[in-house]
Amino acid sequence: MPMQESSEIITAIRAKLADRRLPLARPSQMWAGDGTGEPCDACDQPIPRDDVEYEAQFLPGGTFRFHRKCFDTWHQERAAHMQPPRA
Repeated sequence: MPMQESSEIITAIRAKLADRRLPLARPSQMWAGDGTGEPCDACDQPIPRDDVEYEAQFLPGGTFRFHRKCFDTWHQERAAHMQPPRA
């Protein structure tokens, strides 16, 4: 199944951030490897074996899987929700 358009991915990620299905925090650990066929937690499409799967672990909170494009979009969107650092 083809990957969704960027605007669809952004819309899905924003909705999942708003209702906490995706975390706003930075992951405690990251891995990248061959896709497992499991669905991406951002776009819900499978990550095929010939694609790279990014896994982000959160303590607590579990592990989330992403396509590269979805991971990059999630990272940008979650950063937009973060409070600026205090001086």
